[in-house]
Formats: sequence, C-alpha cells, structure tokens
Amino acid sequence: MESSDKKKILLIEDEVLTARNVKNTLEKVGYSVSVISGSKVKDILGRVSKICPHLVVMDVVIGKKHDGIEIAKKIRSELGVPIVYLTSYTDRAMLERVKVTEPYGYIIKPFEMVELLSTIEIALYKCEMERRLKETKKRLIKTLESIGDGVIIVDNKGTVTFLNNVAEVLTGWKRESALGRNVKHIIDADSKNKPFSFMVSQIRDNSNDVIGFAFILQNTGGLRESSFSNTIGFSAGEKQETIKVLLITPSTFVREGVCKLLEYEEGIELVAYALETKFMVPLIEEKRPDVVIVDTALGNPEITGILELVMERYGDTKVVVLLHSPDDRFIVDAISLGVKGFILDTSNREQFIGALRAAYKGEIWLEFGLMTRIINRFIPFSRIRHGELVNRLTRREKEIVKLVVDGYTNKQISRELYISQNTVKTHLVNIFKKLGVTSRLQLARLPYIKYL
Repeated sequence: MESSDKKKILLIEDEVLTARNVKNTLEKVGYSVSVISGSKVKDILGRVSKICPHLVVMDVVIGKKHDGIEIAKKIRSELGVPIVYLTSYTDRAMLERVKVTEPYGYIIKPFEMVELLSTIEIALYKCEMERRLKETKKRLIKTLESIGDGVIIVDNKGTVTFLNNVAEVLTGWKRESALGRNVKHIIDADSKNKPFSFMVSQIRDNSNDVIGFAFILQNTGGLRESSFSNTIGFSAGEKQETIKVLLITPSTFVREGVCKLLEYEEGIELVAYALETKFMVPLIEEKRPDVVIVDTALGNPEITGILELVMERYGDTKVVVLLHSPDDRFIVDAISLGVKGFILDTSNREQFIGALRAAYKGEIWLEFGLMTRIINRFIPFSRIRHGELVNRLTRREKEIVKLVVDGYTNKQISRELYISQNTVKTHLVNIFKKLGVTSRLQLARLPYIKYL
C-alpha cells in the first residue's frame, strides 16, 4: 500500500506503552498512525487539522484535567473527523455524555487488538458510506436544480419538501416560503390562469409503498423565456442558429433512425456520425458540433472515457446520451460530468428533438419517467423496510446487531445487555448464519441494517 493511499489514524493517548503497541499494530496492517500524548493537547484542533486524519482514537479524559468529550465535540463539529473512544471509563453517566458526540466506536480497556482493528475498520467504512451518501445527495440536488422543468416534491401528506428554481419562477413562490406548506397553496389545480401544466408521479420506497409525490411543471407559454434566463442558463433574445449534431453509435439501425428523424427538422442538422469511437475526436475537430449524441451501446468503459474526453477538451459541446436500459447511478454520474440530456431508445420524435434543443440551450433534459427515477433516489424522507432476512432475527438479536453497528465490542455488549460474553458470541454466530455474513464488518455493511 502506497503511503498516499494509507488511512491516517490519530491516536491521543497518555499511556506510553498502550500508544506504542496500538501504533505498531495499526502500522503493521497498513495504517499511517500519528500519536499525541495527553500532555500536549494545547491547540488540539490545529494539530488535528494539520494531520488531517481519517479517524481519531482517543480517551474520554486526556491528561489530568482535559475533558476528552468536549475536545471530541469540537473535532466532530468543526473538522468532521469521526471518533473512536479507547478508555477505561464504564460508568453510565460517562456513557450518556459520550453518546452526544456520536462516536463510531467505544472500546474499554483492557482490550484485545482484534477488537480495536475491527472497530476501526467498521468506523472507517461507515464514515466512507456517509461521505458517499452526502456526495450523491449533492449531485441529485444539482440535477434537479438544472432540469428545465419545475420540480416540486411533497410527502404523502402533501407537505412540500423540495422546490427547484424553475418551480419558483413558475409558481411565484420562493423556496423558503413554500417549504413546509401544503402543495395546495403552491399549485392551484383549478386555476385556468396558471402559466404551466403539471404531471404528478407517485414516489415509492424499496417496499413499493407510496411515500410522496413529485409534481413536474412545464411552462405553457404564460411566462416569457426571459423569466428563466437566470434559472436554466440561457439568455433571452438568443439568436436561433442551426444546431449541429454529431452521432456516435455502433448501430447502423440507430444511425438510420436518427437521420430520418432529423431529415426535415428545421434548425437541426446531423453533420456527421461515427460507428466507432476512434473517429469521434477527428470529427469533433472538423465539424465543431453543438451537440454530440453518445449511444450507450458502445459499452460502459468507452462511454465514460468519451464523456470525460468531450467535457475536458470541448467544453462548449453539449452531450446527449442514448440509453437502452435506464441506470440511475449512471445518469447521476453522467450529469456530474456535464452531460445535458438523456433519451431512451423508446423515445418518440418530440422527446428526441426536445432533448437536442434543451441540451443546446444548456438545460438538462430528462423524460418524465427518468426524472421520477432520479427523484426517487433523492427523496430525503424515503425509508426502507427491514426485509425478510432481518425479520428472521429475534428481539435480542436485533439489539445485538444495533450495538455491533454502533461499534460495541463483545465485552461492552455483555455489559449493556447484562448477559455473558459467551452468550453474545452465541447470538452473533446465529445472526451471521441468518443474514449470510461471516464477520462484524460484513454485518455493518448490510444496506438495510441501519434501519433496524
């Protein structure tokens, strides 16, 4: 493992022997470890910020007088670094204070190194999953903000939980005023003077239960294009020029279909096509297309390379992707790279032309069905049921699973639930069998476990 790839652990520990043993053990398994003794905690935030650790392992009391819990609060709130406690304090009052800092683990001295290693591994995994979840949510919000249609999301009681920029313009409601209100106040379905039409789609969770609704608003001409200039990225009075299109597809059938669709379309011209990706760059250089249509039939590895290349070299060229099977993750990732439109191989002529014109203007084009899929991934109030596997667990087994995911060791679980460590081990063996896992880490990684 290269040093730049190593996860960095900061150990704040008074006991010299413990610090040395922990440091040596962690370094043997590939971690980079820095140690700060309890007597040197002055400007601790500055030290943590300088080291930039992925995880801090520390005691609840540092030195003779420093409150480790208060220091941990600052590390978590100001630097966002996860904490694992390594301590000999077991009284319930201390544990209650510790919970406020939302630790990723709590190990009681004396401890076994295998307990520390598994706790650290689970803590780092949980932290990485939380980071990815935040990034995905940011991308999805950006996607909904960039779409040329208005989007309003409500829960199953009709309360507005999201409203994008275009919806603000169409309804006349500012986001801060609309959030928390019933959608009936935002959209007057009976009004004949509203400048938009709308469609409603149910939002379902993984158990197919309805958990909300998405309202997709489309401008019907009641508002001038200039009303949207600051919202979707094009200027009023923009000169209408012929949109030059380049098609990249391995399919002769697709090429002939696109040629036929665009043959008599005013303002759009297919200037070239390529059946292989090796011809793409020379054609872009020669033809300077406004929009490139990329067929996902080229295969995922090639698709990613094409998107990155076009975005990097030809920033003014817009990309529309032809999908043969909707892939939510691919769509979100592609939007983050700069892709402007997505059409299905089942799209009709109006949708196909609409995607090209929207992409040319700088809008993101998603058909209603695709937009609904993306919104389903975005919904902040979505929930997941435990599923059949989790329902196999007894009440006691579920209690133990929760504690394992929270970073508790067998010793801590036995104290928390007033059972022996051997009983804890027996329960874990049964839990592993029922859920089809072989370790505590695999258990923590199960996607539905956190909903117990």
